[in-house]
Amino acid sequence: MAMSRLVSSEWRKVRAIPTMWWLLLAMLVATAVGTVLAFMLNEIRDVPPNVGDGLGEGLHTVGFASVLVMVAAIIGMAGEFRFGQADQTFLSTPKRGRVVAAKSIVYGLLGGIFGVLNASVALATAWIWLTIKDYGLPMHQSTLWLTLGGGVASAVLSAVFGIAVGAALRNQVIGIVLVLAVQQVLEGSLFAASSSVGRWTASEAAAALRNLPTEGLLTMGTGAAALAAWTVGLLTVGYLRTKRGDITT
Repeated sequence: MAMSRLVSSEWRKVRAIPTMWWLLLAMLVATAVGTVLAFMLNEIRDVPPNVGDGLGEGLHTVGFASVLVMVAAIIGMAGEFRFGQADQTFLSTPKRGRVVAAKSIVYGLLGGIFGVLNASVALATAWIWLTIKDYGLPMHQSTLWLTLGGGVASAVLSAVFGIAVGAALRNQVIGIVLVLAVQQVLEGSLFAASSSVGRWTASEAAAALRNLPTEGLLTMGTGAAALAAWTVGLLTVGYLRTKRGDITT
């Protein structure tokens, strides 16, 4: 019962943070625009947009949810320390691990919401665009549903990953900048230099889970396992720091 009240409290906090709503709006707009641009690029490259890699590349915008909900989760966790709420939060819940667990549950749920909305907008935009272009959306193709479903799963894990980053670093600005720099620059560069090594990083594992048609990535299942392992490992670090550290620093 105590955990259910804590989860309810954390959910109210999420709804009360304006940034969460702005991130959601940004995701919806970016998904619609990005999906159209991706299909336009396929058309310029003479890549069939309604089959195989062309369809997968057109729907690559399902990755937006993962990035933005991860940022939201870092804010939700590290913001406790930035705005001086940590004292009140952890005094009302002395078992600090429960706070991390509750936030993981709440933001995992938020990740699912972001992921489903992201996938829905990508699907609707693809249907409109391909219908206008007289291709039609091939609802029977496995690529379509694997990409959309993988996007939702990636968003859920990325949200919990963000909680782990926020708990481990406690500074939301450093956390956001660092994780984006590592995932978008360092891990991408490592994958470009050696796909056999770089594909095991968190960002490339997430790309594999989203069924991104890039040569050298892990399979979807292995990508899910790798991303989950990164999330659990970092969450353990964040849990230990939250449990044993001084909440005023």
